Amino acid sequence: MNNFLDRDISEMAFDRRVLDQINKDIPLGEKLFFIGVTFSNLTEFCMSRYPRKIKPLDEDDPIKGDLCNEILDVYESASTAFDKLNDEYHLIRDLNNISKKKKSKIEDYFKKDIYPTLQPKLVHDSTRLEPKSNEICIFVETVDEDDEVYYHNIVIPQMDERFIRIKKDTNIYFIEDIIRHHLDYIFKGYKVKKYITYSIQRSFNLIFGDEGDGIEDLVKKSLRNINKAWITRLEVDSSAPKSILKVLKNYLSLTDDTIIIKEKFIRLSDLKDFPMKTLDVIDSPRKFKRYNPFPKNRSIFDIIKEEDQLVYHPYESFDDTVGRLIKDAARDSNVISIKMTIYRVARKSKIIKYLLEAAENGKAVTVMVELKARFNEVDNLNISRLMREAGIDIIYSDETIKTHAKMCLITRKEKSKLRIYSHIGTGNYSEVNSKSYTDYSYFTRNSTIGEELTEFFNTITGSSKKIEATSFLHAPKTLRKNIVSLIKEQIKLAEDNKPAQIIMKCNGLTDEDTADWLYKASKAGVKITLYVRGACIIRPGVKKLSKNIEIYSIIGQYLEHSRVYVFGDKHDKVLIGSSDMMTRNLSNRNELLMYINDPKCKSIIIKHLDYFKKDTCNKYKILDDYNFKKTKSSTEYDVHKKLIKDAKKKKETQ
Repeated sequence: MNNFLDRDISEMAFDRRVLDQINKDIPLGEKLFFIGVTFSNLTEFCMSRYPRKIKPLDEDDPIKGDLCNEILDVYESASTAFDKLNDEYHLIRDLNNISKKKKSKIEDYFKKDIYPTLQPKLVHDSTRLEPKSNEICIFVETVDEDDEVYYHNIVIPQMDERFIRIKKDTNIYFIEDIIRHHLDYIFKGYKVKKYITYSIQRSFNLIFGDEGDGIEDLVKKSLRNINKAWITRLEVDSSAPKSILKVLKNYLSLTDDTIIIKEKFIRLSDLKDFPMKTLDVIDSPRKFKRYNPFPKNRSIFDIIKEEDQLVYHPYESFDDTVGRLIKDAARDSNVISIKMTIYRVARKSKIIKYLLEAAENGKAVTVMVELKARFNEVDNLNISRLMREAGIDIIYSDETIKTHAKMCLITRKEKSKLRIYSHIGTGNYSEVNSKSYTDYSYFTRNSTIGEELTEFFNTITGSSKKIEATSFLHAPKTLRKNIVSLIKEQIKLAEDNKPAQIIMKCNGLTDEDTADWLYKASKAGVKITLYVRGACIIRPGVKKLSKNIEIYSIIGQYLEHSRVYVFGDKHDKVLIGSSDMMTRNLSNRNELLMYINDPKCKSIIIKHLDYFKKDTCNKYKILDDYNFKKTKSSTEYDVHKKLIKDAKKKKETQ
């Protein structure tokens, strides 16, 4: 028996858990959201993990077949789930089943608001169709008066709304359905015979090489070539004739490894953004007041100066804490400099706005921007250009490593002395993500932490080669070996018949070396609890391997994203930060895990872990065979609802 589960099939099991949320007694809007998230996860998987996994494998490799079958199965389950909800609630209207009056309005809307944006292209025998990833296209077969067959391709502009609602019409329509019903209007002089709606996914693994260019030029070159990359997945509407699908596949030059998905509706990842307010039957999800833990009538610097602060998003406001820190730093005359790392930010980022304001106000602003943040390359190139033009010093990591650490350092002059205010996060500096992802923000004015983080920042920006830090672990230099040392400490305690415990909460645990050490700890008698949201390669419950390891996955109203690592029966050492227990985090990225030594902040984290232990609504126990089971209890305990109550209570006691 292999000691490790396959990480990619484990990832598919995570998608099953996400989809399983629709079986809960939750609002319809929430169910649509989870179906959309499932499709979005599959989309990202087919763009990144699938091509890296499949291409090196031999045709007869069993994992290849197993993975493809898993992907197809999850797609089918998610598609069936939406079809059932759509049949029950009539979410998307079929244009064949509406009144003539409504059809007339839709026709008028098509001619005025859709038709001018379309540019059908005639497809020649030598043509190779090259649609972009995620574009929705319609491939059309027509004949002329002489029965000559022609093929055309329509790309629906991505700026157009997918969900269409005509004025004074309560129905919602897919834009591609409206276009399909007016193909005769588009192809005047032809007779439309067949058509197929489709969307493709391409490999999105950027290739970097030593071409003598800087990282910015390399990313730009790679992005220019991405629209010619291998097509990993083709989605088509299941009602289309097989004959036109065969022609389409030829024009797309598909390979045998391209996954073909046949569905009633394509690109259902858009359900994450379904216009829920347009239908009375749907309750808009994720709506609650995000509480501000920092009093508005006090300086944020005084609040942090008084004691270290730990904030838990989305229950506590990102804008009123992290956003406020950077905004106030930009406007505070005593602030000298701001240094921070950026991996992902929101499209209309207030954080970037505040940094621009800081530069305008004469602050020395330095930003490490990660250009290789997957799917955010274009956005990060654009914000880098914007910030550089404003006088901000922009630094990139090179092509061999990503900077994934989340940190901001603010230097402020106080009574003729310079003080460093530090923010360390488990998530990105994105206002949008902060409303759906659970993440910790840690604020401190501790001088040792500030000085050591400054050294770390200098290291990742290339101005220093060496760092000695006691307040945090950092990859790729010390993180891996120190995590192993912390595990070894617990093994030694267990071997001496003393209580020993390890708790890890992360998004993925796929590093085999780390997993091996956890197996050794289990054999020694260390009690190990793992809360792993996604892929996990450890086999739980195997008698001679992992009898002391329990693995859970928390899936609920919010996407669990915080990383927490606890060592010791009395929670002696607690770390939070940006790193998962994955090889890429431990060996190929600039990462931070911060020791939380402040008693109050540490107690908050331990309390939250206790909540996860008690949860009976969102917790799945992971089994050895990629399966999982829900936690059963006669009492209901929802960790996300509990955390909302805690945040509200904290606000009321101010």
